[in-house]
Order: sequence, then structure tokens, then C-alpha cells
Amino acid sequence: MLFALIPYLEMEDDAAEVWIDPVSAPPTTPAEVVAVLARFADADPADLEAIATHCDAWHADRILLPDAGGTQWRSVWIADALDGRLVDTSVRSLTGGMR
Repeated sequence: MLFALIPYLEMEDDAAEVWIDPVSAPPTTPAEVVAVLARFADADPADLEAIATHCDAWHADRILLPDAGGTQWRSVWIADALDGRLVDTSVRSLTGGMR
């Protein structure tokens, strides 16, 4: 069994938590990542605004995607996935800082 992970903050006490979603295969396309995010947001995958609002409310800005063996994860920005792109969180912004 593989797991996609979404780190977020508890709104009441700013405690860090991780939402765990079992997946049958590694999500490798923006649509597959959006499907995981929709489950996190309890929203329709077509309602990108509702997903974005939920993620923003919980301060979730990245999703960790498992590799096929479930031993390593790739971290991508949620906002980019909702825009149809999978951008690693290690990609630096044009100003040279981390996104």
C-alpha cells in the first residue's frame, strides 16, 4: 500500500499534522494529484476553487507523492498542481529563495 501525504496546520493550536491518503499507484499527473487533494478537501475534483480554499485554510501548501516502492516521496506545490503542473518544492523562485 502506498500513501500520499499532505502536511497541514491545525487551526486551533497551530500544531503540525499530516493527512494520509492511501493510493493504489503513485499519483504522477496533475489530475491524479487533484483527485488526492479533492479527498483531502472533501470536494469535487472539478471544484478547484473549493480545493484551494480548503488547502489555504489549513495552511497546506505541498503534497508528498510516493514513488512506486513507497520508500521515497516527491514534494510538489499544491497551487501548481491545481494549475495543471507538478513543480517540485525544491525548485527555487526567480528571486533565488525557496518557494
